[in-house]
Amino acid sequence: MIITISGKSCTGKTTVAKGLADDLQVPFFSVGNYYRENKQSTSDAGVDKALDGKVEEFMKKENNMVLEGRMAGYILEKMRRTGYAQGISVYLTLGFHGQIERFMKRSGADDLQYAVLSTIERDKADRNRLLNAYGVDVFNHGLYDLVIDSSDKSPERIKNIIKQSIYNKGETNDRHEKTTNRYQGASL
Repeated sequence: MIITISGKSCTGKTTVAKGLADDLQVPFFSVGNYYRENKQSTSDAGVDKALDGKVEEFMKKENNMVLEGRMAGYILEKMRRTGYAQGISVYLTLGFHGQIERFMKRSGADDLQYAVLSTIERDKADRNRLLNAYGVDVFNHGLYDLVIDSSDKSPERIKNIIKQSIYNKGETNDRHEKTTNRYQGASL
C-alpha cells in the first residue's frame, strides 16, 4: 500500500510521513528532497513533469511506502485509476498562523514580516506552478481521501488517525477528520 502525505508548507508533512514509515517499517520517500538532491528547479513545468514521472515509476516498483510531497496524492490517484497502485492520500491542514509559527521555529527567523511573506510566496508559487503544469489545484481538499487538521494534534496522534483509517477501510472515530468514499481500502 502506498500512503501519500500532502499539504501546504509547514503543516507537518515530512515529520508525519517519516514517523509513519518508521512505524509501518516501509520506505519513506520525499518528493521535495528528490528534487533538491537532483538539483532541479521547481519553477519549470517540464522539469516538474519529468521528475514526477520518475516518482511515478518508483511508486510502481515500490508498492509499500510512505510518500510525502505536493503532487503525491495526485500521482497516487492517477495510478489508482490505471490499476497500478492501491493506497490512501492524506492532506494535512494548518491555519495560517500555525504555518507562520512553524516556519519561524524551523528556519530560526525572528522577523514576522519575512515569515509571513515567505510562507505566502512559497505556497502561492507551488499552487500556481502545479496548476499551470497539470491543471490541478493540489491544495483542493477534495483530491484526498483523508484530510487532517494538524493544528491541535501531535504527529503521533496524526499517525494514529491515518493508521486507524487504513485498518478501518477509510473510516475514523475522530469526528473532526474528513474522509471521502474514494478510498480503496487496501490493507497494510
